[in-house]
Amino acid sequence: MKIYKVFVSEEIQDAWDGNWWDEYFGHVVVADDEQEALEIALSKGLMVPENLVTVEEVDSSKKGIVMSDFNAG
Repeated sequence: MKIYKVFVSEEIQDAWDGNWWDEYFGHVVVADDEQEALEIALSKGLMVPENLVTVEEVDSSKKGIVMSDFNAG
Protein backbone atom coordinates (compact mmCIF):
# COMPACT_ATOMS: atom_id res chain seq x y z
CA MET A 1 0.00 0.00 0.00
CA LYS A 2 1.11 3.53 -0.78
CA ILE A 3 -0.14 7.02 0.05
CA TYR A 4 -1.34 9.22 -2.81
CA LYS A 5 -2.39 12.83 -3.11
CA VAL A 6 -5.29 12.97 -5.59
CA PHE A 7 -6.08 16.58 -6.41
CA VAL A 8 -6.92 19.30 -8.87
CA SER A 9 -4.20 21.89 -9.44
CA GLU A 10 -4.73 25.52 -8.53
CA GLU A 11 -4.64 26.41 -12.23
CA ILE A 12 -7.58 24.09 -12.92
CA GLN A 13 -9.44 25.43 -9.88
CA ASP A 14 -8.95 28.99 -11.12
CA ALA A 15 -10.21 28.01 -14.57
CA TRP A 16 -13.44 26.71 -12.97
CA ASP A 17 -13.91 30.17 -11.42
CA GLY A 18 -16.55 28.86 -9.06
CA ASN A 19 -17.30 28.79 -5.36
CA TRP A 20 -16.23 25.21 -4.62
CA TRP A 21 -15.44 23.59 -1.28
CA ASP A 22 -11.88 22.31 -0.71
CA GLU A 23 -12.97 18.68 -0.40
CA TYR A 24 -14.05 18.76 -4.03
CA PHE A 25 -10.46 19.43 -5.07
CA GLY A 26 -8.38 16.82 -3.26
CA HIS A 27 -8.06 13.75 -1.09
CA VAL A 28 -5.20 11.84 0.50
CA VAL A 29 -5.73 8.17 -0.33
CA VAL A 30 -4.10 4.88 0.71
CA ALA A 31 -4.15 2.47 -2.22
CA ASP A 32 -2.14 -0.15 -4.08
CA ASP A 33 -1.51 2.05 -7.14
CA GLU A 34 -2.36 5.37 -8.81
CA GLN A 35 -5.40 4.03 -10.65
CA GLU A 36 -6.93 2.62 -7.46
CA ALA A 37 -6.21 5.91 -5.66
CA LEU A 38 -8.03 7.80 -8.41
CA GLU A 39 -11.01 5.43 -8.28
CA ILE A 40 -11.28 5.74 -4.49
CA ALA A 41 -11.06 9.55 -4.60
CA LEU A 42 -13.70 9.81 -7.32
CA SER A 43 -16.01 7.44 -5.43
CA LYS A 44 -15.62 9.45 -2.19
CA GLY A 45 -16.52 12.87 -3.48
CA LEU A 46 -13.77 14.26 -5.70
CA MET A 47 -16.18 16.27 -7.83
CA VAL A 48 -14.28 16.99 -11.03
CA PRO A 49 -13.86 15.19 -14.35
CA GLU A 50 -11.24 12.44 -14.23
CA ASN A 51 -9.14 14.08 -16.96
CA LEU A 52 -8.54 17.13 -14.72
CA VAL A 53 -7.19 15.14 -11.76
CA THR A 54 -3.53 14.80 -10.79
CA VAL A 55 -2.33 11.77 -8.79
CA GLU A 56 1.01 11.97 -6.97
CA GLU A 57 2.61 9.45 -4.65
CA VAL A 58 3.45 10.95 -1.25
CA ASP A 59 7.05 10.55 -0.12
CA SER A 60 6.50 9.37 3.45
CA SER A 61 10.16 9.95 4.30
CA LYS A 62 9.60 13.73 4.17
CA LYS A 63 7.92 15.72 6.92
CA GLY A 64 5.21 18.23 6.13
CA ILE A 65 1.56 18.76 5.34
CA VAL A 66 0.22 16.57 2.56
CA MET A 67 -2.95 18.58 2.02
CA SER A 68 -4.76 21.14 4.11
CA ASP A 69 -8.53 21.47 4.47
CA PHE A 70 -9.60 24.55 6.39
CA ASN A 71 -13.26 23.54 6.05
CA ALA A 72 -12.80 20.27 7.95
CA GLY A 73 -14.80 19.65 11.05
